[in-house]
Amino acid sequence: MSFVNAGSNYLLNVLDSLLTEPYEGVKPFASIYGQVSKYRGHGDLEIKGFEFIGEIGQRIKLTDGFIKVGLFAESGIRTYSTHNSYCSKSIKGKGLTNYEG
Repeated sequence: MSFVNAGSNYLLNVLDSLLTEPYEGVKPFASIYGQVSKYRGHGDLEIKGFEFIGEIGQRIKLTDGFIKVGLFAESGIRTYSTHNSYCSKSIKGKGLTNYEG
C-alpha cells in the first residue's frame, strides 16, 4: 500500500500545480521525486524509490475559462527490504516493483 500512496500523493501535488498555474500556449513539464520510508512494527520495512512525471500540454483560453489538453506519462521504481523475527528465527526479504503509466 505504501507504494501506491507515495506515487498517488506525488502525482496529485504535481497535477494541482499544473492546473492552477496561469499560462497560455504549449508548455513542457518534467519532475523527478525520490523517497525513503522506514516502518517499524513487529518487523522492519524499508522502502526506497523514485518517480518520474513528464507532460507536454497546451492551455487554451475560452470565453468562460480555459481548457487544458496534453500528453502525460509517469514511471516509477521502488525497492523494499524487510526483517522479521519469529520464534528466535530471523527472516529477511527484499524485492523490486516498477510501474509505467
